Amino acid sequence: MVTNLLCNLLFLIFPIFLYQLFWEAGRRRDLNNKPVLLLMSALSMILCLQFPMKLSPWLQLDFHHIPLIIGSLYGGFGVSAVLTAVLLLFRFTIGGEGLAEQLFVLALLYPVLLILIPASSPSQRLAGFTPSIFCLC
Repeated sequence: MVTNLLCNLLFLIFPIFLYQLFWEAGRRRDLNNKPVLLLMSALSMILCLQFPMKLSPWLQLDFHHIPLIIGSLYGGFGVSAVLTAVLLLFRFTIGGEGLAEQLFVLALLYPVLLILIPASSPSQRLAGFTPSIFCLC
């Protein structure tokens, strides 16, 4: 269980480090970062879904909503819509129990994300809505 927890945390942190290493530290401000953000968030979300923590035979936990929230807040409405579509497609593909609960949680989370995404820069998004992010997680 601890191994899977550490793997999920690694899946969440590794794309952030890659982004900082190649795009922010390299000062590649001329590139459009939304496709990179979308790719890294989707990859992190898929890996978290693929390797969940099994707390018991009927209960498993993963952190796939965190890349969805971060990608939506940094990327805006378009990235949020694509990440939600990737999440639904992959979740339908793996199937299993909890699919109805996933749809219910996503139906509650997505409208809240659409309200929280302001039409401002990514730094202002996270600076203004940090307490809201912790309430969602």
